[in-house]
Amino acid sequence: MDAPSLTRIARPLARPAARALAAACVAALLVGARAEMATAPSLRAAAPFAALAVGHVGRPYADHVRDAFDAPVRSYRLVSGTLPGGLALDGTTGEVRGTPQEARVARLRIAATPVAGGAELEVRASVAILSANEAEVRRGQSFEAQGPQTVRLYSSSFTWTSSFDGRARPATVYIYVPSGPAGRLPLLVFHRGRGFGHDDYGGLLSRVASHGVICASVSDEQSFASPRAPSSAERQYDSTRPELGMESASAAQEATLDHLLGIAARSGNVLSGRIDAEEVFFAGHSRGGGATHASHARSIPLRAKGAIYFMAFDLRFFSQTAPPGVAPAYPIATSQARLPSLVISAEEDGDLVYPIADELIDRATGPTTFVTVYGAIHNYLGDRNPAEATARITRAEQQARIASFVVAFIRRWAQDDVSLEGFLYGDEHATSTRAGVASWRRSSPTLLVDDFQDADPTRNVLGGANTVSGLTRSEQPVYPSTGSFSSLGLRHSILTFRSASSSLRLSLGGTGVTRDVSGHRVLLARVLQTAGTGYRLGMWLRLTDGAGRSALVKVAAENGSSLGFLPARTTTSAPALDRFLTLSVPLVRFTQATPSLDLRSIASIDVVFNTPSERTSRQVAIDDVRFE
Repeated sequence: MDAPSLTRIARPLARPAARALAAACVAALLVGARAEMATAPSLRAAAPFAALAVGHVGRPYADHVRDAFDAPVRSYRLVSGTLPGGLALDGTTGEVRGTPQEARVARLRIAATPVAGGAELEVRASVAILSANEAEVRRGQSFEAQGPQTVRLYSSSFTWTSSFDGRARPATVYIYVPSGPAGRLPLLVFHRGRGFGHDDYGGLLSRVASHGVICASVSDEQSFASPRAPSSAERQYDSTRPELGMESASAAQEATLDHLLGIAARSGNVLSGRIDAEEVFFAGHSRGGGATHASHARSIPLRAKGAIYFMAFDLRFFSQTAPPGVAPAYPIATSQARLPSLVISAEEDGDLVYPIADELIDRATGPTTFVTVYGAIHNYLGDRNPAEATARITRAEQQARIASFVVAFIRRWAQDDVSLEGFLYGDEHATSTRAGVASWRRSSPTLLVDDFQDADPTRNVLGGANTVSGLTRSEQPVYPSTGSFSSLGLRHSILTFRSASSSLRLSLGGTGVTRDVSGHRVLLARVLQTAGTGYRLGMWLRLTDGAGRSALVKVAAENGSSLGFLPARTTTSAPALDRFLTLSVPLVRFTQATPSLDLRSIASIDVVFNTPSERTSRQVAIDDVRFE
């Protein structure tokens, strides 16, 4: 593709205000951009990507790459890269295991022989080994401010043939290009929401681009309605069967990727040699988030590095996408494809109800961060759509807070920046009243106590008894009428208080059975409470060993103040804090409370409550109790 195919449509976008940028986009005339056919997909990364579990020096490690290939495989070998000392690849099972002896990130290329025969297939993989105390993690980082790079805005028009329905369609893509440094940069391929234009997201995308990411926003006016061409949307895709429109929009993301890689492969234009095909991320808003879900499901052939969801549709909201799917839809599996993902929810969203976004983390197999931006609304992700609900923060504040997580996520996975592990997967936001964060980090070793998915309140996945005192418990969806899709069958442990003092005990096995958790660092759970008063309740975690010694750590206070594990709620103007959050308690806190506690022989976990004035007015939900 030659230089005239990229049209400069705005002045340099160095540190722009969102409104000024939106005005520049509205005023821009798309002149000189001619249609091009999308480039062949051979320019994509040569192999799909799999994030191996994070490990720690001196702790046993095991993970595998068996599910990361295009087809069933066997007999594995390391093609390039070296594993951290102490780890080895098992050529028969595809498992990486051992006890790591050095802290570093290893980028690997692993080949395997297809079961059906033929040429070897390859996968890109990375494994991060942290020091025992996670000294690499740096707290307090933020990317809310504009980054150091000047951003220029370009457009390119092209014709693409959909991999979903085979039709040829026109499209325009806005491309936010940072000034430097020289060399190849990550690419974020973004799809708009229904009722938004591809030129409505300059505030967010230019802010992300200023931190060194090329961002591209595609028009795709056929998959669902755009205010720029309201009559172009295909009726079946836009209204009759909207899941088809989102799968069509995924094909538009794919075509945009191929088009931009084609531009970057040619000389004489601003993208020449600037895109790193191995660092491609798909993102989308609202129905565009549904497109990203479809791209996530297809991440192996798309060679994606990660997926970013903004107030997104979950395609399993539609019964037609439950496997084997109702033609022409393709099926969306219950478990997410193994890929790093970032899921953003707006607390006050008046369009796409909160639980839909929440369901994505429940099926994660790759590292996932789920963020609820408190006070945010659906339409403030864009620059000019009117508010659809009552926001408690400004449009600019919302975009800045979201951009910070996006930049952190891309830096972690495109640049192997493990200093951000705490930001994305640790407890750094545990006490925040600006954003609620729940995460699932593929980690080794992990001991799952219970994910509460078997609908049996009496037993956990370790075979131990679950017993309650002073409360009732069930395993069921949190949001049965709005976001718990029957085809998924997702469940949580729902606790309803019946007494001022109550507890849930999870025994770690049958009678007399104990577990050695001394090789783990933290006890984790996802928690949610339903009242508008936040965590204004007494809440403790207790570990008991085989000799009957117990250690108690208080994690929430009756007056709503923060003890460092959960956010404070002390005024009526604070957020309701009724979203899933990660509760993370280092095991050292238990041994500090009771030095004689034997972590090599833990018999049970108790979650203990004191609710003196709210016995029946609230519930607490708990999910994914585990040691990491």
